[in-house]
Amino acid sequence: MEFTVFTILGIAGVMLLLASLIVGEILDSFEIFDFGCSSATIGAAFAVFGLIGEIVRQSHLPTALVWVLALVVSAAVGFAVQRIINRIERAETGVANYSIVGMQGEVTVRVTDKSGEVKLEDNRELESRLARVANYKNTNEIPKGTRVVVLEQKGVHAIVEPVATLFS
Repeated sequence: MEFTVFTILGIAGVMLLLASLIVGEILDSFEIFDFGCSSATIGAAFAVFGLIGEIVRQSHLPTALVWVLALVVSAAVGFAVQRIINRIERAETGVANYSIVGMQGEVTVRVTDKSGEVKLEDNRELESRLARVANYKNTNEIPKGTRVVVLEQKGVHAIVEPVATLFS
């Protein structure tokens, strides 16, 4: 077997992809790939680059065309893999792909400027959501059982205010 750049990068990509599947959280915590890509994305792109490069190289096309095709296909695969990873991470962290601003609910755990939980009245909201006080009209704490409305969303936190204070 002849080892080319494509073979070496393909093997390295498969190894990185396997490592990211086994210890991906640890690899990504070092922020080696701190430009918006996970280690799985880089591994998949290199693996595809090597595979496509070797396949196209075997067809005896010009070297420049082999490189271009391998780069284009691996970039497309890398982009697709990262989009899938982003979608999975959003689902795991509870950051919804819809706005919760304006939703109403009830405080299930006392809400302060640091912590609390609310249960929002929406079919898409299956669990209680972390919440913080909006500090609207100097409210520092919202007791359990109070009806609230979401004024803002910051990551996984709902920034809430009692419904009554909005209309007083």
